[in-house]
Amino acid sequence: MSGCWAWSSSNWADVSTAGGSIVVYEQWRELRDPALLKQIEDYNATDCCSIVVLRDWLLSLRPKATPWFTGVAEDKDQPIRSAAARMSGSAWW
Repeated sequence: MSGCWAWSSSNWADVSTAGGSIVVYEQWRELRDPALLKQIEDYNATDCCSIVVLRDWLLSLRPKATPWFTGVAEDKDQPIRSAAARMSGSAWW
């Protein structure tokens, strides 16, 4: 995502929560003030960039030898279980 490399925690918009964006959107519906819509746009851009930064950080912690999940079950006759179920030894069904 372009521009996220420069994102930092100082980039928080006036709207800082998903719930806040809903409130501001309702205000915009009544008032049609473009500044309110801009606040929502800024919040969404910040939210998207924070997710990219989080993803990159998580990938930096991932051991290099860890194989990527391909979405294919190891045993074709068994359904894929959740990671929590595999770790606990119990099935999710």
